[in-house]
Amino acid sequence: MKRVGGFSLIEVLAVTVVIAVTGAVTLPVLFEGDDVRCAREARRLAAALGGAAQEALLTGRAHAVVLTPDGYRFEVRGTGGGWRSAAAPELAAHRLDLAVRIDAAQSDGSPLAPGQRLVFSPVADQPPFEIRLAHPRGQVRVVGTGPGEPHVETP
Repeated sequence: MKRVGGFSLIEVLAVTVVIAVTGAVTLPVLFEGDDVRCAREARRLAAALGGAAQEALLTGRAHAVVLTPDGYRFEVRGTGGGWRSAAAPELAAHRLDLAVRIDAAQSDGSPLAPGQRLVFSPVADQPPFEIRLAHPRGQVRVVGTGPGEPHVETP
């Protein structure tokens, strides 16, 4: 008897299950809202800012974040007084999600212009700061109130 080519029912079901599981994992990420992406970016920024403040205390060298509308990078003050890129992986430069931008920033009540440094001193308390991230339907704030980790506030 000659066997006819094709797939068995078990093979078809196995492929269907694999496709269903893959879809269940990837679809929520593809269709998450701008507010979710903005909150995630704000949490990431708050953690990185807290890390920079800790690095400043641990190494005895000033650390700074330089904000641009579409991202941020961290720098360390060198022994000669100049600034260089931070080497720690958790302080790597980061480009924000396309739907999110840094809308405004201030330190100790004064606005920070894009490209201006927010400095974390190894010897002095950090002045209060606020960084506002915006998305098409709203905004999220990253707030630092001196000692302690920066936190995220949503309106």
